[in-house]
Amino acid sequence: MNFEIHKYILLAGAGFTSNCDGFLAKEMRDQIFNSEAVENFPPLRQLLIDESEGDYESLYQRVVYGDYSAQLKEALTKAVMSAYGELDKAICYFYSAQRSGAVSSYPHIHNLKRYFLSHFDGGAGGNVVGYFFTLNQDLFIERWDDGEQFWISPGMPKQSLRFSHDVHGRAASLPPEYRLTVPDAEAVQKISSAYSQRISSPSRFYYVKLHGSLNWWSSGEKQAMVIGGNKAGQIAREPLLQWYTEEIFKKVLSCPNRHLWVVGYSFRDEHINNVIAESITNHALNLYTISPSDTTTFTAELAKSPYGEILLARLCKHFPYALKDVYPADGRDTLAAQQIHKALQQ
Repeated sequence: MNFEIHKYILLAGAGFTSNCDGFLAKEMRDQIFNSEAVENFPPLRQLLIDESEGDYESLYQRVVYGDYSAQLKEALTKAVMSAYGELDKAICYFYSAQRSGAVSSYPHIHNLKRYFLSHFDGGAGGNVVGYFFTLNQDLFIERWDDGEQFWISPGMPKQSLRFSHDVHGRAASLPPEYRLTVPDAEAVQKISSAYSQRISSPSRFYYVKLHGSLNWWSSGEKQAMVIGGNKAGQIAREPLLQWYTEEIFKKVLSCPNRHLWVVGYSFRDEHINNVIAESITNHALNLYTISPSDTTTFTAELAKSPYGEILLARLCKHFPYALKDVYPADGRDTLAAQQIHKALQQ
């Protein structure tokens, strides 16, 4: 890459879209339990009751790759996909409330973009490129269409982040044209070569879905989404996602003295923490976090996560807020916003 990487880098987890009615892990499990697939298959319902501890991804890993019946595996897969469909509907209703001007506990969406996300893009002109990495497979960004082409996903069609107005914000199944096939290994090799040789970037802001997307399908007719355990192994089997991790995420974070801002990620994924820890150790990466948990609780949990001691040693600031409280629906300025903006100017 011959273009400059922005000083500030963003990484989002489920806690990012939970501000806009997205689901956290425990809420995804609720949606799974209430799905038609569970209702129609009592053995799966009983399993969910018996194994009530732990997150849905761990259960998914044990069942799909474990010694369970084909019927149980199929039922759970349908239930999980149903939960992702409900997640997309929740996001649609959020946007409907935004457009109607309803007073709610939602964040002020334009202020979120103008006063927070804008700190991470490359800006107009110049040769600086921003990166917005996400572990979410939801379509929050895709359904956010305010008439400006703000970001693109590398290796995917430009229209993949430009839903037309007939589907934008609508709580309905996506039409076939929004079911996108990810490039195969040969195509990814060409994309990677063009990306690395590019003198300047075609976008000022890359949106990189490290774990795939709800509307992405591999050439083998499987959804290109990373769910459950052994995420590194799943990523290795999907060329686009492997390129994202190995050639983009790792290289962007390895730029010296960069500032990684993490919003709504619980630091449970070992393969993600490994990249962050390596960049902290060898490239002086600085870590900033935004999460509703108070600092004492957050740092205690962070210390127990994979590579936690390394991450904690480089945690520069923790902001104990939800973004919907930082950028409230009424658009007013907040002390939390001022504190975050000050840190983003250092």
